[in-house]
Amino acid sequence: MLLHRFFSFLESRPELTFPSRLLADAIGAEAEGALCRAAVLVPQGPATWYPCARGLRGCRRIVAADGAHLHLLCGRVSGGCATEILPAEGLGQHGLDEPALVRLLQRLFGVDGQAARSEGRGQPIWLGRSLGGHPEVWAWLRPSEPAFAVWMGDLEERARGRPALVLVPTPACIHAETFERYGPGQPVEVVHLDRALTVDGGEIVRAPAWGAQRARVPWAQDDVVVRTGVRLRVPAGVRWSHITIEYVTDDVVAVRIGAHPPVRLSAADLGLTRESTANVSHLWELLLALCAGNGTCTRGRVGASSLAALRVRATRLSSRLCTAFGMPDPPLHVDSQTQSVRADFVARPETRRASTRRDR
Repeated sequence: MLLHRFFSFLESRPELTFPSRLLADAIGAEAEGALCRAAVLVPQGPATWYPCARGLRGCRRIVAADGAHLHLLCGRVSGGCATEILPAEGLGQHGLDEPALVRLLQRLFGVDGQAARSEGRGQPIWLGRSLGGHPEVWAWLRPSEPAFAVWMGDLEERARGRPALVLVPTPACIHAETFERYGPGQPVEVVHLDRALTVDGGEIVRAPAWGAQRARVPWAQDDVVVRTGVRLRVPAGVRWSHITIEYVTDDVVAVRIGAHPPVRLSAADLGLTRESTANVSHLWELLLALCAGNGTCTRGRVGASSLAALRVRATRLSSRLCTAFGMPDPPLHVDSQTQSVRADFVARPETRRASTRRDR
């Protein structure tokens, strides 16, 4: 998922700008080159903000111009960061050209040349109507719940069984229940752009379709891919974003695949025990930490001695989960800047039933 970090920034910020010299580290050099080549990211003058000098994620330094120099001022009232004075040359920024992104999506999804329209800033954008496949194609660049689920229900009612495609940056801002209803094979289908698009030869292109078969939600029990050595019955067409892993106890997690009932599994069921002692391994502890953090986990949370040690654990846990679920793509990704692990599957600190009981 070469474009995941770009789409994550896009959906989380009302205005997407980034200091040019830090862009490659933020979204990846390959993604930066392809997005700039497509004119989706373009130069937008001097930088208007800079990251905190102490690495605090909730703090941005303010940039004040002073002739040929830029003053980087601490963004906190306490002024904890010392002011830096740097030459303005080379401290530019790149920003999102939203019309260019819309035109790119229209071309990639077969509705180019049509006049895109939106009901207002931050609202879904109608990209066009195609002759085959999905007659209507929409994009919602900054979706939020419950507004997204309500709008999807209205779209489904208007479509009356006719297929439509709704493009969103990532699954992060959409409830799992919403995606289960509008998953692969549904007349109105949600597509995550961080998975649907990739970079090939320096150009942004459609990613190869995952799997040979499509699945419907809720999936039929008999629509299952037979894979040797797989411990779980995984329907055809399932991706990691369709899978939910919920904490039950320190010894058990609940796994839900799409709309299927949950299955309770132990560390041994998932191959996360030590062969010599049969005790749970560090990999099981990492999985529980991901559940506790709703799909993310820092290095300190699991007591990894270094970023390299965290990366090894994440790689090994990815491999075990791929074996258990019979899926080829690794579900865990390590962010070297935040020294944390992010999961593609939905991870929760409690089961849906426990959450419902608590809210009553």
